[in-house]
Amino acid sequence: MLDFYWGQTIILFLPMLWAAGYLLEIKDKKLVRVYSFLGMFSVFAYLVRLLWYNEGWPSDFSTTSVDTAVVAGHYLFVFGITKLSSLIVLLNYFVTIILLLTWHREEIYDSRSIMFMQMVILGLSTLALSSTNIFQYYLVSELVVYTYLLLISTLGNKESVKEILVYASISSALVLASMVILLVVGKISFGVIELSDEMVRRFLGDEQFAKERLLVGAMLLLAYLMKMGIFPLKHWSNKTDKKISSLLNISLVVIYDTLFIFGLYKYFFTYFYAGMTAYMPWIIGGIILSSAIGLLTSDYKSNTGNFFLRLARIVIVLMILSPSNRAHEGAFYILFIISMLNTFFGALTYHRASEFFFFPAGLVIALYVFMIMFPFSAVVGSEYFFLSTMLENGLAFLLASLLLLLYGHYIFIKGAVATLTSAKVAWPAPAHLQWRKLMPLILLLAIIFFMGILPENIIAFFRADLVM
Repeated sequence: MLDFYWGQTIILFLPMLWAAGYLLEIKDKKLVRVYSFLGMFSVFAYLVRLLWYNEGWPSDFSTTSVDTAVVAGHYLFVFGITKLSSLIVLLNYFVTIILLLTWHREEIYDSRSIMFMQMVILGLSTLALSSTNIFQYYLVSELVVYTYLLLISTLGNKESVKEILVYASISSALVLASMVILLVVGKISFGVIELSDEMVRRFLGDEQFAKERLLVGAMLLLAYLMKMGIFPLKHWSNKTDKKISSLLNISLVVIYDTLFIFGLYKYFFTYFYAGMTAYMPWIIGGIILSSAIGLLTSDYKSNTGNFFLRLARIVIVLMILSPSNRAHEGAFYILFIISMLNTFFGALTYHRASEFFFFPAGLVIALYVFMIMFPFSAVVGSEYFFLSTMLENGLAFLLASLLLLLYGHYIFIKGAVATLTSAKVAWPAPAHLQWRKLMPLILLLAIIFFMGILPENIIAFFRADLVM
């Protein structure tokens, strides 16, 4: 029996250790790399464990009831997350604020550090939101956001903060109003005054509340759109410390995107997924058109390009979270497009798009064609359950595409940071790309492959039941 709570502890506490190391003036970069490696290894271990733990998942999400689908679709509950872990996540937000105040060393401030920080905040927010009531979490996150704004007002121009506070207050009022509507509906129809996930799902699943449901959804969407548009870098990028302002912006963006994603996932997902599947060609066409507009109007450095990237990221996260194993068909196109978008937006900052296009595109196409052409189900027997299931459902390709997504996102972040700081970045040409730089990707794909062809007794050992 394997106790996976140790892995959970590593994931939750590593960012705090990482921040504490810098607060204590630990300058050893190797120590930071060890923290990063352990954190990524823990996430990967959980991902592999997650793919094995698939008993009871619905085969077709669209035909499953709301309650059953939500319970079966909560992958992250497999990790044994408790309310205590949510408190640790919220504490991590405040540790991040302290970290920002001390993050003034040039050798630390680069695109890799920012990307790692963004992944940490997004990952921890994901863990917290999967185990707590989203409305309760929203109230606490609002406290964090206004703390950020207070920090910005002390570091930069107070006039810009006033404008931001107006929009933030209006959007917060919209969310509070939607909560009041839910409370009134719960009291009148169900005889309870609460904002639990169960009550919200009953509210969404009852057709007699169609108008109220539409009103609440519109209010929450409007609140999110207002918050998404009130944090452009131009408000303070030239008035505060560039390091602090850009890191604050990334943190705020991730907080709101995560809240919006899980608001859809936990409450609106059954309806959203069915509609997204039906209109997939239109969604893909819209993303392509949006990227074309951003590129042709040279808005890839401003809020327009960021908006399309974030909107596309929301769609892909929802696809990844889908309990349906059939979602990989749509996820393929979206992952491919978004990895290309991130690559283009970052590379065109330096007018070198050709240097970054062919590697991700070629790898994605090669992997997909390889999986289609090679009949794994005929070669691999039932004793190799993990490999055959993963490949037939496109999960191996999904993981490879995620790596490409990170690759493109890294280029995008690096270009954005260099634009803010007016720094000149030396980009490596593909012709001079050394194999050792590709080894992490190759090694990860090899691990994914060979873990599927392990003998049955080793697979059985790793597939031991969770200790609850």
